Amino acid sequence: MDERVRRPSTPELFVEVATHAADLVQSEFRLARSEVREMVDKLIRIVASFVVSAVLMAVALFLLLQALVDWLVVLKFRADFAELAVGLGAALIGGAVFSAAWRAGKAVTLAPERTIRQVVKDANVVKGQLS
Repeated sequence: MDERVRRPSTPELFVEVATHAADLVQSEFRLARSEVREMVDKLIRIVASFVVSAVLMAVALFLLLQALVDWLVVLKFRADFAELAVGLGAALIGGAVFSAAWRAGKAVTLAPERTIRQVVKDANVVKGQLS
């Protein structure tokens, strides 16, 4: 019996590589979409927590600053001077905290890093198959 192994033709190989490449691209898009969705969901939860925290801290800070003004008045400072001093101090501290948060926020990236690495790796595999 003559058992010959059928070897695919060049056009068949090209079609197979193209099909695999198309499947790969679709998989990468699904991965990217999933990764971005995951980051957005996480970002929404973080922002919601920050909003709730900020509201509660703003109320607490207002009460504490008012207590500080009242304490300065008890120490015989004029009420307008006490309010100005406390307001300026709070503004300076708030500005410093904002500046630090701004710098930290610039370091955050929302790029889908895993997907980018995988796309580069897959592109190299496809190039290798086409060579």
